[in-house]
Amino acid sequence: MRTAIPERMCKLPLDHRGYPVPVTIQRDTRGKPLFVANDSEAVAKCIKRKLCSICGERLTRELWFTGGPNNALHPHGGYLDPAMHHECLSYALQVCPYLATPREYLNEQLIDRLQERVGERIILIDPTTDPERPEVFMAVMSYGQSLIPRPRQAPVIKPLRPYHAVEFWRHGIRLEFEAGLEIISKIRGLDLSGLRLVRNLKGVRDD
Repeated sequence: MRTAIPERMCKLPLDHRGYPVPVTIQRDTRGKPLFVANDSEAVAKCIKRKLCSICGERLTRELWFTGGPNNALHPHGGYLDPAMHHECLSYALQVCPYLATPREYLNEQLIDRLQERVGERIILIDPTTDPERPEVFMAVMSYGQSLIPRPRQAPVIKPLRPYHAVEFWRHGIRLEFEAGLEIISKIRGLDLSGLRLVRNLKGVRDD
């Protein structure tokens, strides 16, 4: 059964497979989307104007982010992709094949091909990206964020903790909160105090 595209995303162009193309995706010199690369100018625009990094529309007070447990709960964790609407993020977690591309996928040959396709633009690889696909993805919601600038790289975005809502996803399916919590509890180095609000609320969000 095909996942319905959220109304906010219906205005986005589709690629040849029928996937909506997020506003922050880099395009080559022929206008074809490169889902493994972000457009740094589009990312900066979303951050500055508080726009969803998928649909490009204005965000509400809720700022949603997704990534692995280290992004959300490691003391030095953060995000490279700007905040999203919950419905846009949920759609991406269900259908996007590039949400957590392992770093080994970006080998030298692929990087060279990408560089050829973007012309004078420069492809930058973030060395802090986890090379392994996480066992579980986390979607977290905060009401604020801070930015950590970096030379020649997009800033690291740190949503304010503790989070006000948390979801766990695996293979495109949302897990029960306790099941996700059991998985991440086995990961060393995480600061689980970021979950104290949602644990009191049982981590439930019903849409």
